[in-house]
Amino acid sequence: MLAAFSGRSILRVASERDSSMAGFLHFSAQSHHTNHVNAASMDDLLRFAPLRILDDEALAELMPLARRETHVDQDCLFQLSDSDECEYFLLSGALKLVAADGRIHRVAADSPVAQQPLARLRPRHYSAVVESSATVL
Repeated sequence: MLAAFSGRSILRVASERDSSMAGFLHFSAQSHHTNHVNAASMDDLLRFAPLRILDDEALAELMPLARRETHVDQDCLFQLSDSDECEYFLLSGALKLVAADGRIHRVAADSPVAQQPLARLRPRHYSAVVESSATVL
């Protein structure tokens, strides 16, 4: 299911049967900073713990709609206090999560933290800024 939200498109990840993953994958319909957008592969989806629990039917529904986005250094994926319903998964590269008090948490794609969606709480407690060319799902 696709829906418009604040100029972005979002994709429901979990089917009604799989309510354990009630998040969304983000993909940009019109981003000025996105260098490249491609369809995601099954391997992309299965890299992330929450998506590995989806059944085959839910994954099959997700595949044609999931997108990979490549971002350049200093692109902002989301802002502090955003209340969007998108989930971002880091496939490659690195980014920093910047809190309101200035604390910075760095996330690299090969880190255990990157197995989960980035900054899941809403409103968001961090801004996400690309530090090393990144690909997100």
